Amino acid sequence: MEIRELIFRGFRPCDGPDTIVVDGERVKGKWVEGYLWSKRTIGVTSPCGNLDEVVVLPSTVGQYINVDCFGTKVFEHDVIAVEDEQGEIYRFCVAFGECGGTKNVKHKVGYMGFHFEARDEETKVCMKYGARDDVLYWLNAYNCEVIGTIFDEVTP
Repeated sequence: MEIRELIFRGFRPCDGPDTIVVDGERVKGKWVEGYLWSKRTIGVTSPCGNLDEVVVLPSTVGQYINVDCFGTKVFEHDVIAVEDEQGEIYRFCVAFGECGGTKNVKHKVGYMGFHFEARDEETKVCMKYGARDDVLYWLNAYNCEVIGTIFDEVTP
């Protein structure tokens, strides 16, 4: 039995290289990965091997979904660009919740887990007409790339 690695990522406000938008406010800092200690702290291994507690913005905490996209770890809240065989580009964000919502005669069939949610109008239309929302379908079938997070600034 394979043991699943439970890694989380969160944004640490500091004088770091990255800027994100949380609740309409720009925040400077850096992303950190490690073990979830609480809603607002992540345990990060220091260069000397100690486990340090790092305070992060709670709304930015997302779990590694144990899937990589061309060598890049995929986390909850990541935005993924997927190119299908016709060259169409779809943009999704990784979310956790009810997914796989197909219907049968008696009830809705679905599950709780990581899934894709549409990030642009073209992708929303695709999903409306029955495109699947399961992560592995898209990441295994098509070219994909992690292009950011839902917290990145959107430029016109």
